[in-house]
Amino acid sequence: MRALLQRVSRAAVRVDAETVASIGPGLVVLLGVGHADDESIAESLARRVAELRIFEASGHMTFVEEPDVYIATVRSFLTRTA
Repeated sequence: MRALLQRVSRAAVRVDAETVASIGPGLVVLLGVGHADDESIAESLARRVAELRIFEASGHMTFVEEPDVYIATVRSFLTRTA
């Protein structure tokens, strides 16, 4: 399982030109899930994201768990043949 995080001022997820989700300031998490990934891996990754500290250019630090930080997760599935 892999996650790519992007800090955003706002974001929206669209499917077939229809907005299915939107957030204000926060994070977009692009999530790649593999066939071998299980619940324990997902829980570990979720905990790591929740414990992140975000530093702004001004030096101000924000914790992801603060109530005014939103998270949008966009998942895709990775396929590998070994």
